[in-house]
Amino acid sequence: MSSTTSNSIWQMRANIAELQMPKLSASVDFADPSLGLQQLHYAGTRVAGHLLGVATRNSNPVSDVFIRGEDLVATNSETDEQPYSLEICWHATSHKQIPILDLILSLETSLLESFPSVSTQSQLSADETWLVPGNETLATQVTGGSAEIPSQEPLCVVLRPAGADWSYAEMSHPADQGTIRINSLADGQIGIDRDLAGAFLEKGVLRRLRLRGALVPRENDLQLAKKLSSELAVEAPPLTT
Repeated sequence: MSSTTSNSIWQMRANIAELQMPKLSASVDFADPSLGLQQLHYAGTRVAGHLLGVATRNSNPVSDVFIRGEDLVATNSETDEQPYSLEICWHATSHKQIPILDLILSLETSLLESFPSVSTQSQLSADETWLVPGNETLATQVTGGSAEIPSQEPLCVVLRPAGADWSYAEMSHPADQGTIRINSLADGQIGIDRDLAGAFLEKGVLRRLRLRGALVPRENDLQLAKKLSSELAVEAPPLTT
């Protein structure tokens, strides 16, 4: 079911893939990809929550898994309940000691006409939530616990865990923003839910969606989030996943 290379930052342990980076460790359980990267540890400290999970509509969430260097790839086959195939790629790198986690979703369908959509979710303990626009508008803090932001201009969400010296920034490629829902949960965690795609897709066309998460230093976190969003916006799409 899986393959790996000796120098990979990912390692398979039965149905679990483990990620080891200089500052960040996590695991992905293929029995439930909706939790994405879980069992998080940053700079040796346990972090409550999970990042970049993907909710599938298929009762068999993963049909195949493989590791390729910095990529962990899982395939989700097309079925009657989910009339499109979905390839999920978690790509992990570090830039100037900042762990960067890319989620690349590839959708295909055998139907002549379809409108597939994918939901993603991240969840962390945090006491501040900020929205960082891609233009020159200033960042704004989310108050009142919850918010829903429709698909418009590029927007980055920044969560600030209490007592930490880092923040979590999550952004999508401008073409893939979709609707964002910020949810205040009972256990003190903040959820970021996204609905991506949903537009017309025909047979023979491959659609890729890109989402990025980064654990950035708390100092200048909003400026760093804007910079990372701008860099993602001009990156060429991956040739393969």
